[in-house]
Amino acid sequence: MRARYNMIRFPLISLLFVATSISASAESPHLADVEGFEKIVRPFIGKHCVECHGPDEQKGKLRLDTLPNDFSDPFTAEKWGEVVNTVNSHEMPPEEEPQPHSEAAGEFADWLAAELGRAELAKRGSRVVLRRMNRSEYNHTIRDLVGVDFQPAEGFPEDPAAGGFDNIGEALNLSPLQIELYYDAARKILDRALVEAPEPPPVLKWRFDPEEDKPGGDRTRVERDKQRIIVNKGINDIEGDHIVMRHDAWNRNLNIRDFRLPHEG
Repeated sequence: MRARYNMIRFPLISLLFVATSISASAESPHLADVEGFEKIVRPFIGKHCVECHGPDEQKGKLRLDTLPNDFSDPFTAEKWGEVVNTVNSHEMPPEEEPQPHSEAAGEFADWLAAELGRAELAKRGSRVVLRRMNRSEYNHTIRDLVGVDFQPAEGFPEDPAAGGFDNIGEALNLSPLQIELYYDAARKILDRALVEAPEPPPVLKWRFDPEEDKPGGDRTRVERDKQRIIVNKGINDIEGDHIVMRHDAWNRNLNIRDFRLPHEG
């Protein structure tokens, strides 16, 4: 038993650690459309924008004749985004200034919006090295993977937040300490999942009768071995001593939950 257990243990330790790391595929960086910029953007700015946002005057501290064709830079992309919004809302050029033809304004705004979108997609597709699971994801994955119902990630450091969320890949880096904690957690998981004992645990049998779920929903709890267990027949019909499921659907499940088994393994 001991030799076979050790043969299983160490490959599974590696498996449980590797399962916490995901590497996203790399995408091509955003390449500037030089031809479109020179053909569409520069002429439009020179004709309709440079008087108020050029070398002599920069209303709103915005100068457009030198704003680069670099949509991968966050600051530059933010400025071009403001330009798109003001053109689409007819706030620029001002009413007292000559107005561009609707076709030219639409082509200008559409080109900028398309480049901003391409740059955003390229940024989202950049490689995230060792994007690990956060603590909640790790606990749920281990429960589903090995059927062990405990919280192995309780001793992990708090997951750093980014943008108000704790599952953003860029923030979920992997430190040497966390690697050690993952291996330690994997050993504890396998100690619980692969229990060594001279005798198997006693057989546990519970019987749940359909009529015990008369009130329906999660309000129904039945007692087994001093545990209050939820039994939910869903919307299935009861015929005699049987619950009848006539076809498969999301709301046709028979659900028994909120209990713990007295023996590990």
